[in-house]
Amino acid sequence: MSQGPPQEPPPKAVPGGRRLARHAGLVSTATLLCGSSGSSRPSSFALLFGATNVADAYVIAFRIPNLLRDLFAEGALSAAFIPTFTMPCTTARARRPSGWPTG
Repeated sequence: MSQGPPQEPPPKAVPGGRRLARHAGLVSTATLLCGSSGSSRPSSFALLFGATNVADAYVIAFRIPNLLRDLFAEGALSAAFIPTFTMPCTTARARRPSGWPTG
C-alpha cells in the first residue's frame, strides 16, 4: 500500500520578498535620479558662471578639500598603504627558517 516517495511541500515565498523588491526599486530609482542630477550640475554651473577665472577658482577651492577627504577619510590611502607597508615584513618572516628567533 505504498503510494511512492513522499512529496515535498511547495516552496514558500520568501518572507518580506515584495518589501525587499520594493526597497531595491526605490534604491535603483534614487541612484538613477542622483546620476542624472550629477550630470546636469556641471552643465548648469557652466551656464551660470561661464569659463571665467572666478569659476575656475571656485572649482579648485572645492576640489582640494574633496581630494583630501577622499584620500584620508574614506580610506583610499590606508587601503593602498597598509598592504604595501606590511608586505616586506610578511615576506621576511616567510623566508626565515623555523628555528630562527623572531624579532
